[in-house]
Amino acid sequence: MVFQRSTPFPKTIYGNVVFGSRIIGAKHCEELDQIVERSLVGAALWVELKDRLHESALGPSGGQQQRLCIARALALKPEVILFDEPCAALDLMASGKIEELIVELKKSYTITNVTHKPSASGAAFRTILRSFILPTRRVKRRSTSRPGSREHVKTRRS
Repeated sequence: MVFQRSTPFPKTIYGNVVFGSRIIGAKHCEELDQIVERSLVGAALWVELKDRLHESALGPSGGQQQRLCIARALALKPEVILFDEPCAALDLMASGKIEELIVELKKSYTITNVTHKPSASGAAFRTILRSFILPTRRVKRRSTSRPGSREHVKTRRS
């Protein structure tokens, strides 16, 4: 999961990326090095941070920290990545990089986005939502058929 605000751990860049991998048992330096490189390449950060791997993860810019959090998620090779308005706390340039990255990630991962303002979602998320919702053409909504009745789920065709 990638949150609204970047959430790097107070560790090194390297330590952030391998955090989950170490928990599930990765121990060999060579394996961890490969995970870091693969994840940072996947998050479009390798070129920017490859010489700073042992510096604090709190040092890079806000956009780089957010992509570092994406790299941390990618390190575990998830099937689904959940984004909670990942560009909400970023400037336009950093948001653009995140959106471009998400367009690339959707080729290999299932991407979901949680937002309170669908109109504020970037083009990348609108594309993802169209490709995710339209093929099924089914919308689930909660409704009450009459006052005082039990709430139930209706399925309708859109």
